[in-house]
Amino acid sequence: IVFQQGTTKLSVEKDKTSITSDIGMEFVDPRTQNTLFSTDYETHEFHLPSGVKILNVQKASTERITSNATSDLNIKVDGRAIVRGNEGVFITGKTIEFRMGGNMELKAVS
Repeated sequence: IVFQQGTTKLSVEKDKTSITSDIGMEFVDPRTQNTLFSTDYETHEFHLPSGVKILNVQKASTERITSNATSDLNIKVDGRAIVRGNEGVFITGKTIEFRMGGNMELKAVS
């Protein structure tokens, strides 16, 4: 089953459900009209719903990834991770640690 409007598409298949959108998405509680989850960082800061500790995705695009001041931010990847930005990538923190099971490449294109 596929529902599509413009570039936003919801696919319900036998073993997975996927949502794709070029313009972002948000999940709203129909009773309270509160936003539970949104990819709009400017408004909602990409907060996960209460109680959700892990976001497991094959591919994610966002303008910013952050944790609060008292929590670690862990990004775990089984294969290859590419972090890039149109205007550069800025990584700040009290301690920054990269752990790899295999090879690691840090590359500056320009």
